[in-house]
Amino acid sequence: MGNGITVGAHRLGRVIDANQGLDGDGPFSPSRTGSVPVGDLIDLCYSGKYTHEQLHSMITVDGGLFAYLGVHDGYSADHMATNGNEMAAFS
Repeated sequence: MGNGITVGAHRLGRVIDANQGLDGDGPFSPSRTGSVPVGDLIDLCYSGKYTHEQLHSMITVDGGLFAYLGVHDGYSADHMATNGNEMAAFS
């Protein structure tokens, strides 16, 4: 399994609809934020704090589990939790 998760509806073995996971849409994943509140995202976009590239990276590469724990996989997160990392145990 990769760092992003897409969701697709299937009928008779064919995908008939799917979310646009490459841009961060869909569920929370190892590197993607998943769907976020649109109003808050708009405010962040116009805050002047981040460039377009930084915001895009924030939701597609550096978001999700990575934003919380600095790792892109559940195995590492589980290892951190098992070894006393309270943030990993909470996540």
